[in-house]
Amino acid sequence: MHRLQDLICLHRQGEGSRVIARQLRMGRETIRTYLRALKEAELLDGSADALPELEILQQALAARLPPRPAPQQESSIEAWSEMIEAMHGRRAGAKAIFDRLRLEHPDFPGSLSAVKRMCARLGRERGIAPDEVAIPVETEAGHIAQVDFSYVGKLYDPEQGVLRKCWLFLMTLGHSRHLYCQLVFDQRVETWIRLHIEAFEAFGGVPRVIVPDNLKAAVIRAAFAVDDEPAIHRTYRELARHYGFQVDPAPPRSPEKKGKVESNAKYVKGNFFAPREPSDVVRARVDLHLWVREIAGQRVHGTTGLRPLAVFEAEERAALLALPATRYELVVWKRAQLHRDCHVQSTAPSTRHPGSWSETSCGRAAPSATSPCTTATSACGCTRGCRAGSAARSRRTSPRAAGNCVIAAPSTGWCARRRSARRRCSWSRRSSPPTTCS
Repeated sequence: MHRLQDLICLHRQGEGSRVIARQLRMGRETIRTYLRALKEAELLDGSADALPELEILQQALAARLPPRPAPQQESSIEAWSEMIEAMHGRRAGAKAIFDRLRLEHPDFPGSLSAVKRMCARLGRERGIAPDEVAIPVETEAGHIAQVDFSYVGKLYDPEQGVLRKCWLFLMTLGHSRHLYCQLVFDQRVETWIRLHIEAFEAFGGVPRVIVPDNLKAAVIRAAFAVDDEPAIHRTYRELARHYGFQVDPAPPRSPEKKGKVESNAKYVKGNFFAPREPSDVVRARVDLHLWVREIAGQRVHGTTGLRPLAVFEAEERAALLALPATRYELVVWKRAQLHRDCHVQSTAPSTRHPGSWSETSCGRAAPSATSPCTTATSACGCTRGCRAGSAARSRRTSPRAAGNCVIAAPSTGWCARRRSARRRCSWSRRSSPPTTCS
């Protein structure tokens, strides 16, 4: 029963305005106003068992109590509505709009509250945009993991004795939201691969699909068009082939496409790093692993309403792919560059070639000097050559085996001919008649 009918029922039962106000939670002045209007409509008296219909009561009140107009029908900044609407359409906030108008237009008369009210009205008129709707994406157990780096500030490196920029590596399982974290000082491909291996071993298995960001350690060339294909780093492809997972990079500049790991990055920085003073990275790593197990894994997740570690142990651990029999042996592929001064550079600094042909211990011939050469970098920092059109790779071994890292070199005569040709070209460019150099 509506409160208007309750009001008439209590009045017909002989209750006063004080009792009616307490039971119906209405103001006594409002009750007296309604009773006067209903008495004029001859709807107040009668039996408590035979109450008028709600529509009749509402019509009687609307006829005798018309709505009072608002004291101010037009906004004080209505003259600026077009400019505010244009900035609001570009997704500017009320504070940003107010600051710009106040800075660039000294005659702007409005307040921040007025701008907020107009932005709220424009938002109601525009409605909800499609990109403002967030739909939770639920995945099967063991199917998807999202990975990302997040900058966390500077931490002390005891090995070098200085403060260094530090990044947080996160791998978040899509089903349970359980995560693996580690602190590192770089985002090189060697670090990227090593962290994946450590995460797989910590989980005790491998997810079927990995969703990385478009960092160079994972994606050499991002897919910007709908029909474009990303170029995955060769070392990352070998890791995926060894462990049996698929690589599905997120679109460029679309962090919402991997929102689970992005949300976990904010959670880790807000819950773990914010209350703690900066310390050395060794202590921070120990504390972080303890925090992941005791705090992050035991919390009640806001979306699932469950504890991530409990869901992982009960459902997702058994659904992961089994680890291979052998651990992946790291190989880093780089494109070597042969300079005109007979130096090859795959990493800094460049290395001078010897003046004779070189051959690796396994019998591979050195590459042609005029063709590009793909090299692999070993643990000692040397490069190993290959035939034109083929690739050679150097396994990271320590200590370095004899003949394991050999620099491919052209002959001395080839270098001499190149230097002579460059001198002829340089002389011909300085002379007045043009000369074609071969």
